[in-house]
Amino acid sequence: MRPANPSNPTSLAYLLLKNSLKLYEKPWQQLSEEEKESARKEAAEDYRLQQLILQTNEGAGVYIAPTIPAEALGLIRQRFPDPESFKQELAAHGLNEETLLHAINEELRVDGALDIVAQKGGQPTEEEIVEFYKSNQDKLNIPERRKARHILITINDDFPDNTRTKSRQRMELVKKELATAPDKFEQLVQRYSECPSALRNGELGDLEPGQSFAALDKTLFALKENETSEIIESHLGFHIIRCDQITPAITPTYEKASPRIRALLTRKRQQQAQKAWLQELTRQNPD
Repeated sequence: MRPANPSNPTSLAYLLLKNSLKLYEKPWQQLSEEEKESARKEAAEDYRLQQLILQTNEGAGVYIAPTIPAEALGLIRQRFPDPESFKQELAAHGLNEETLLHAINEELRVDGALDIVAQKGGQPTEEEIVEFYKSNQDKLNIPERRKARHILITINDDFPDNTRTKSRQRMELVKKELATAPDKFEQLVQRYSECPSALRNGELGDLEPGQSFAALDKTLFALKENETSEIIESHLGFHIIRCDQITPAITPTYEKASPRIRALLTRKRQQQAQKAWLQELTRQNPD
């Protein structure tokens, strides 16, 4: 089944190709009938709105330099394993590179029109920025972070030495060695850890709350700096974790936070302007 009738507009065929990749990350021929129907529906809705936008003063006034669609075409081409498969996918949609460039140009004009509309949203007032700062301290806070490293011995019943009992016993031996030589944590990582992080001496990175497994997360944020945990069990196996550094939570001053707030509120105004404009456009042009 062909995804687009040859009489269909080029841009609609392009949107169908694009939605096949966007929604399912695979070309049209590999989609199920249900997936094809979903891609068709979204492409039709996108196309209708696109054509309405292009007929406005904003859409008509946008100029796109020829090099920009060509760059976009190159990015699409890269998503295919070879030039022939790309050519075949275009043909399946009734497209070639020339018509695809035209469709991309229309899409970029739509984006340009929406950018013009966004600018009508204006800038937030200083009073709005101050009020946001006062009302959203919890959102502005930079949470506490902890640098950590760990040793992992996995549980895997397919290997005799990695049954739950054997893995626990091996980790108990690691714990005893750490008790007598806590400064040799990195050496014990190299000797015992079965986690890929062993290549980095067990480093897990600079973690915020909620970025690790629940059991590790709870333990890590209860440790003092340079303190090593007891043995922890997760679905992977047994861990010993060490907190290397604590960076306390920070509440930024108004001076430091205001540029970020201004950008956030500006974007919100822009989105509201675009939404109102699109709603009015569709209201004036019902199906």
